[in-house]
Amino acid sequence: LLANVLANYPNERQKSKDLVNEALKIKPNCIDTNLVQVKIYMCEDNSEKAIEILLRLLTFNQKEGLHTQLAEIYMSLGKYDEASHHLNLAIKINPNFERAKDDLKKLKKLIENPDVEEVDEILTAEDNDQDAEQIDFE
Repeated sequence: LLANVLANYPNERQKSKDLVNEALKIKPNCIDTNLVQVKIYMCEDNSEKAIEILLRLLTFNQKEGLHTQLAEIYMSLGKYDEASHHLNLAIKINPNFERAKDDLKKLKKLIENPDVEEVDEILTAEDNDQDAEQIDFE
């Protein structure tokens, strides 16, 4: 948990890496720890390493969330075929997984409008819409 929080802060990221590395020595296939490592790599703009970890995790754990996270990275890189493949796998595993269904809608928008400058805008605008819908003001 601490490593996950520290990963959000550039000046604390090395501490996060150290904690993750120690945890992975004890339990190398722990999904949660590996996902923190994915987060660190994404914060450092190292999507290739993040993809490598997610693909490895998927070799022994076919979870819809892992496929969706991998698809989101592929979407951000403009690798739409790979993103589509993993989103469809996620939906096949769990047809009610809203995140994958929402991401598939985003992907269709990106394919229809491949303007590179708008990719981040589509991805973040829809994420902000989802965040707003999830806030309970009561």
